[in-house]
Amino acid sequence: MKLWILAGLLSLLLAVFALYAPLTRRDYHIKLQATLCPKLKQPITIALLSDLHSGRFYQDSIIQALQEREVDLIALSGDMIDDEEDMQGAWEFFAKLDSSLETKLSKPLASIPKFYVSGNHEFWSGEIAAIKQKLASYNISVLDFSHPCTRLRIKGLDMAIFGVDDPYYSTYSKPNSHIDKVVWDKAKWQGGFWEQEWQELVASTIAANQCPSLESTFTKVDSSKRACQHDPTPTAQNAMPNPTPSINAQKVDSSTEPMATNQAQKVDSRETDSRADFSLLLSHRPEFTKLFSSLPINLILSGHTHGGQVRIPYLLNGLYAPNQGLFPKYAGGLYELDSSKRQYLVISRGLSLNYRLPRVFNPPEIVFITLECG
Repeated sequence: MKLWILAGLLSLLLAVFALYAPLTRRDYHIKLQATLCPKLKQPITIALLSDLHSGRFYQDSIIQALQEREVDLIALSGDMIDDEEDMQGAWEFFAKLDSSLETKLSKPLASIPKFYVSGNHEFWSGEIAAIKQKLASYNISVLDFSHPCTRLRIKGLDMAIFGVDDPYYSTYSKPNSHIDKVVWDKAKWQGGFWEQEWQELVASTIAANQCPSLESTFTKVDSSKRACQHDPTPTAQNAMPNPTPSINAQKVDSSTEPMATNQAQKVDSRETDSRADFSLLLSHRPEFTKLFSSLPINLILSGHTHGGQVRIPYLLNGLYAPNQGLFPKYAGGLYELDSSKRQYLVISRGLSLNYRLPRVFNPPEIVFITLECG
């Protein structure tokens, strides 16, 4: 009898431990090529935030984690907004990200460049155009197929920041091609016409883009007004916004130097035509590794998988991920895609907590990636 009681208690403790989900801070370090070291003044820290799903539960912890680090760039890799949850939770979070409050440990969050790409849930909401415009009002740069790249210099390193819409772009941007939110037809999910079309669009977009500087895309405005250039009349329909850059003018910290003067002007063509020292791609979906490997990109930042939902430490990195199925190869973490060109993929396990679909040994996480010399 005592053994049964002991076994029950141990099982209960294991269940509590498995479901315990405090916000985790995950750190990855990436060594840059030696040729870049003379340019890099100090290590660069990128914060990766993904799959908040309008949640309020971890917001203060996320903000605290950002304030306790010297973050140089914030990447938002999709599904920050949910189609079924109250969107107000997401807007509250973005307002906190746009805070001008300066702490003893860090600069104001509003001064850190922030870049966003869409996820499937933003498209499922049917309000993708309005969402993109509202994000711009929070000092967040929206990257999509109409404005896929921005170039800036951080701590001496010339960086190209690319971003693409979620593959649902292909099904929402044209008539008679819409695919419903819940689709169990594997042919449509994996290898379907719309995913192939999306991959071709990504490849051609990155190959053709000259990636202008952050400053060159803006009109000169009073910093207190935070005006931005985008379509002033978004709709709340299942349609793409006008193909005009929906990226907003950011306040840039002195350590994050734009590749142009403070005046609004085009960057010298000799500067924009040359390749950046380091290229970064934001893509909500991570499993297109064959495509990623073919691109001139050094680091891909993704989400979408929720860490495979169920993990067993040291044995199973994920049980199930959307669009990958059971035992996904790319569930969460740091992956080296091509050692010859030092190309890496980082997948966030997400920031949401859903009691209807609990995480097992898989707490939500904020990811910090440090680029440094070897």
